[in-house]
Amino acid sequence: MHVNTIDAFEQDVMYQVTDLKKFLRSLNIKKIIADQHERCVFTGAGDSFAAALIAELVSNNRIHCIDPMDICINPSTVKDRFLYTVSVSGNTKTNIAAVRIANKVAEKTIAITANADSRLANICDEVIELKFRNSGILTAGSIGFTACMLACLSFVKKVQLGDIKRLFKYAKRIASNVTVTDHMYIIGSWVTYPLAMYGSAKMYEILGIKAQYAMLEQFCHMELFSIKKDDTILILPTNSDYKKASELSTKLTNDDYSVLICKPIGKNLEEKLLYHAMLLQLIALQNAKKQNLTECYFVQNVKLRDVSSSMIY
Repeated sequence: MHVNTIDAFEQDVMYQVTDLKKFLRSLNIKKIIADQHERCVFTGAGDSFAAALIAELVSNNRIHCIDPMDICINPSTVKDRFLYTVSVSGNTKTNIAAVRIANKVAEKTIAITANADSRLANICDEVIELKFRNSGILTAGSIGFTACMLACLSFVKKVQLGDIKRLFKYAKRIASNVTVTDHMYIIGSWVTYPLAMYGSAKMYEILGIKAQYAMLEQFCHMELFSIKKDDTILILPTNSDYKKASELSTKLTNDDYSVLICKPIGKNLEEKLLYHAMLLQLIALQNAKKQNLTECYFVQNVKLRDVSSSMIY
């Protein structure tokens, strides 16, 4: 029986609720001690880059997150360091090129991947396998992203998840009230900035709409001057910047702009990150259903997908 890519995405989203605690127990990750953080570099592409960036931010920027192309251009960025490459498929060619270069100058290369037999895994000194269920169908990334995010977090802190079902229910309720428009802004700061990046990717991949991700402070200096009354603006605040986010929202709402503050929900950092990730997934999913879509935009647009695949793989 054919399963369409929107249904496959929904299935993968639901696996997070039932499987992520089991996934965490399966991880064989030793926390990096603080005085070794500056010797560690994380890299990845797409969703994996967003997940890797969270490791940098939670380490108080002692760990570095670098685009794999930048490593290829400037190998000194990984000289005598430990390179952790995050890739669900393990077959992204720029990640592989970066590791081949790093193998000549780095202290050690480590693959973080769901594919232990991949080309990436085969050239790294060590492999950390991510074991999680998915639909087995090409669709937008959901549990693959959250698995990578939790793995990256596990290198810098002890990760504990409580009632995922409760977080999911709350996210689903909030998402049901969000109707996206043809142009979106997703605004984050500190650890929510990579989630803004990830959320924009879901809008591209699933709905094919224009979306921009921005930092809260930078948005007030730059993107603010491009917003239109029919745009959708989502703000993902942390507890520390909630006051500023609320002030921005109030001022824009008073001027008839469409703004939603997605306040952090959860008992600890990892729960709040997971909540925001699931919320962004559900906003994309529920809007796809409202539009009666059965296939993700990137799957239907064969020409653009072929361009992407030729550049990535």
